[in-house]
Amino acid sequence: AGRPVTSVNLKDAKLGDGLALITARFLRLSPAVTDVNLDNNGIRTEGAKVIAKALRHSPAITRLDLSHNAFGDEGAARLLKAISHNSGLHTLKMALSQIGSDSVAVLEVLLEN
Repeated sequence: AGRPVTSVNLKDAKLGDGLALITARFLRLSPAVTDVNLDNNGIRTEGAKVIAKALRHSPAITRLDLSHNAFGDEGAARLLKAISHNSGLHTLKMALSQIGSDSVAVLEVLLEN
């Protein structure tokens, strides 16, 4: 048997929301994955929602990069709610993903807890 996949690097893969759904399904079925890079993939609100759902069921993920996407505050809210249920996540990147000060404030509260 082969070794399980522990890292998923799809940076610049241009996934969009449709392929984000497939990626989310893969993450839910891959319990050994710890590192996920989805930087610069055109992920919008709907894609962020499915990634958030996968994150809730993927406690092994310790690093998630969602920088340079366009999921905005609604997508960020879903992601942040999922993160609050994933105690293993220690690195989260969401730079330049069109989130506002309200989402940043929620993130700061999560970091304090």
